[in-house]
Amino acid sequence: MTPNLLLELQRALSGLLHRQPLNHYPNPEDQPATTSFAFNQRWAKPGPYVTTLSPTEETQFQQWATTNPHAVLGEMGANPDYDIRGFWKAMTIGNPIAKQADNLHFPDQWKTPYDATFSRESQYALPTAPYWQGDKLRTNTGRLVVDETPKKKGQQR
Repeated sequence: MTPNLLLELQRALSGLLHRQPLNHYPNPEDQPATTSFAFNQRWAKPGPYVTTLSPTEETQFQQWATTNPHAVLGEMGANPDYDIRGFWKAMTIGNPIAKQADNLHFPDQWKTPYDATFSRESQYALPTAPYWQGDKLRTNTGRLVVDETPKKKGQQR
């Protein structure tokens, strides 16, 4: 094989690898938390990944949770993929990042390594964690982890 042909094949293979997501679930959020953690732990600071509240704060949080059940759904288990208590505490002290988007999306700052879309935007991430490039989550080497580009109706990912 000529050196140029070999180089072209390497580039083509690299291009394919960078387009195929490392997370193969049609909806990345369906990936089990333990699978996400096994993948993300290399980029995570040591845990725990939940905010501990004082008894008074916990009571206030529980009151907030009853009026915001969509926010706490699935976030109260042993391995939550989002530190909803940390978000709540930041919100109560006026942290400008602690705002819920209209589509019920919460900021990445409180995602834990148990989330399939864990990125360096999380307070629990190391600087080497995957980063968002538009709607694509990539590793430092450019490998695609997740592609959340909105698809047209009827189009598959």
